[in-house]
Amino acid sequence: MAYSEVLWAYFYLACESRELKRRTKGGKMPQLHGENHPRSRLTVEDVAAIRRDYVPGRITYAALAKRYDTTAQNIGNVINGKTWQQRPQKPL
Repeated sequence: MAYSEVLWAYFYLACESRELKRRTKGGKMPQLHGENHPRSRLTVEDVAAIRRDYVPGRITYAALAKRYDTTAQNIGNVINGKTWQQRPQKPL
């Protein structure tokens, strides 16, 4: 590889790096929350329905987990506000 080709390759990589930093606010990757996260199993509508459907003593976390294809721990975290805090709360 000629010296000029190496310079152009370096220049290209430097420009790509600057562009990536500009697009991601100083090199920090944007935080993905809720259904925008690639591993999210629930949607905003699911979260609202879970909070609406849960009645202590009448339905268990496990039953809701089976209905929404997730884990009982995930259901408990949604109901107790440990996850999806910024999403719709259970109506009063």
